[in-house]
Amino acid sequence: MLAIWVAVVFLSVLWHELGHVLFQRKFGARPEIMLVAFGGLAIPHGARFTRWQSFVVAAAGPVFGLLLWAASRVFFHFHPAETAMQRELSSMIVFVNLFYSLLNLLPVLPLDGGHMLQAALGPRRLRVTAAIGMGVSILVAVVAFQALGSFFMAFFFAWFAWQNYQVFKQGHGSVGM
Repeated sequence: MLAIWVAVVFLSVLWHELGHVLFQRKFGARPEIMLVAFGGLAIPHGARFTRWQSFVVAAAGPVFGLLLWAASRVFFHFHPAETAMQRELSSMIVFVNLFYSLLNLLPVLPLDGGHMLQAALGPRRLRVTAAIGMGVSILVAVVAFQALGSFFMAFFFAWFAWQNYQVFKQGHGSVGM
């Protein structure tokens, strides 16, 4: 089951990053995908995007994840899982692509939702973006720990709160994953 989980997460991350890459290419970049410990990065070489293009590029990854979630729901509706392993696989695909896509839309840097907010507000309001990111991160960390009992998720969002605090304090820069 662990091998299946790793494969589902790996392929879902690649699919998500492909969403970013397709729009980066559309807007003139020469992107590359770099996989990191807890996800991936689509690095847009050779292009500077407008705010609207940055918003679209950031949104493309979660949208691709949600499209994969929807496609898997349709597939498993017409081809129901017959074995326990197939049921587990279908629930993994649904969970990874729905939960992580929605989580990634939170307005927290370095998540895509944070980059979407940063693009929407513009570079002059980076401190506002970081302040919102801090607040949402702290809220999610508390809920994750108190209500869900998830130390792992609480730790990550506490770390995101710290990263957003650093951006807020500096008033410039960005947070990469």
